[in-house]
Amino acid sequence: MTRDATTPPELVGPDHWLEPVESDHAPVFAELSARGLNAFSHGLDLVGMEQAELVISGLGQQLWATPMMAWSAADEPLGLFALTNVDNRDLNAELFALLAGIDSTAALRRYLDVVFWAFPLRRISAAVLRPGGDYREVLVRSGFISEGVLGGAALRGGRPTDLEVFATIRPAVG
Repeated sequence: MTRDATTPPELVGPDHWLEPVESDHAPVFAELSARGLNAFSHGLDLVGMEQAELVISGLGQQLWATPMMAWSAADEPLGLFALTNVDNRDLNAELFALLAGIDSTAALRRYLDVVFWAFPLRRISAAVLRPGGDYREVLVRSGFISEGVLGGAALRGGRPTDLEVFATIRPAVG
């Protein structure tokens, strides 16, 4: 069954569900940010509770950020997703994602459906340190396409590290 442009996407899938991020999600945010999978996710690999609460508060104040938690059917965290650096003139945004693992794929795809439905965005981008591993794989499986590698664009441990840039564009709905 295809969804028309006026029907909002469901927040519940067969193996996951989404809900708006609340301040009481800070412990889960801190846990997700500490996992190796998220080692590049906006430099938040060693976030404690206080920083997690500040980031959650900040995300809630950004234009079109739409921060959401993703949970498995067994109520295990799958990820936290939000939009950052939204450009409401060119209708682009960047994805902020803290992922629990490869199982986050369907929940991220659902999140993208929600934000593309809710806002007139044309393109959402994400960047990953090379080689990217599971984080890269979740992006690809969720519909992101590699736009290229920026050699030495990021610093990790004081060393230049390659950064791969991904993007997905608004799908046709009909």
